[in-house]
Amino acid sequence: MPQISAAGTATCRNCRTALSGAYCHACGQQFYEGETLRKRLAQALTSIATPGGRFFESVIGLLASPGDLTRAYNAGQRQQFISPLAMLLFAMLILHGVQWLVGGPDQALSHEQAVTSALERADQSLSAYAEGEASGSANGPTVLRGAEQAARSALSEEERHERALSTQFFTDQARQAWNPAAEKPNEFSRREAFTEAAKALPGLFPILGWLMIPLLLPAMITLFRSEGPGGTLHHARFLAHKIAFGALAFAAGTTLIVGGATWLLVASVFALALTIHTAFHLRGAYGLSWTQTVWRTATLLGASVAALLALTTGVALLMPRAF
Repeated sequence: MPQISAAGTATCRNCRTALSGAYCHACGQQFYEGETLRKRLAQALTSIATPGGRFFESVIGLLASPGDLTRAYNAGQRQQFISPLAMLLFAMLILHGVQWLVGGPDQALSHEQAVTSALERADQSLSAYAEGEASGSANGPTVLRGAEQAARSALSEEERHERALSTQFFTDQARQAWNPAAEKPNEFSRREAFTEAAKALPGLFPILGWLMIPLLLPAMITLFRSEGPGGTLHHARFLAHKIAFGALAFAAGTTLIVGGATWLLVASVFALALTIHTAFHLRGAYGLSWTQTVWRTATLLGASVAALLALTTGVALLMPRAF
């Protein structure tokens, strides 16, 4: 609450209207006194962590009763919940953070890490081989001789790794020189480009996932053309909540896979959870019967698959020829 003086001189800093509470009745701006970064961060963390707060209620509503959440927000209950776009941004940040923590699904990075790991394993084998040769082990091979043996054993771990990389490079050059097919330009077929784009799409989803809203809006308008339950803006809010849940479920599935769960099991649970959540979301948000809910759920999920294929095709067309 603002500190109103006896003379009643406290005014809104935005429109200079005299204040009589925590919010200006003319422009709606909240009154802040003595703002500091520490206070603002404390307020934000309190809003996130406190049960009953806008953020907490929005996340719980998205997970437990998505239909009620979307219907309440569309009905004008904005003070109790954060906006659907803010919820979508939060979900995308969570997904991006999980992908970053587990190393990311980027295929080029994964390929580089695999090559580096293989070289490190080979280098460790060479190190053990050199140490065995230097110690005169009876079971060790006898390739390194004299000064070469001593020099190889004296190399540091970094130097052995650099030599392994150099060996790999010259081996690749030799392989290309002896392979006539390697002289031809490496051009991806459409199928190969689409496959690579599909592999890269999970890592790009925190960025490209926003495009799912305009891609799915025509399907939502078509599904509810006869009822007209609120217009395009209501459909967009529904889709923002829906995609936010999908991103959070995707992040949870990624964590389970890293924890040792099989990909097939996680994919099956993800598909089942998404189907059930979509059905209850549609039924609650638009007040549908179960018959209307079932076929609209199937149609919307089919449209989602088509939208993901459209995103994958776009990535395949925009990605460079060499991955």
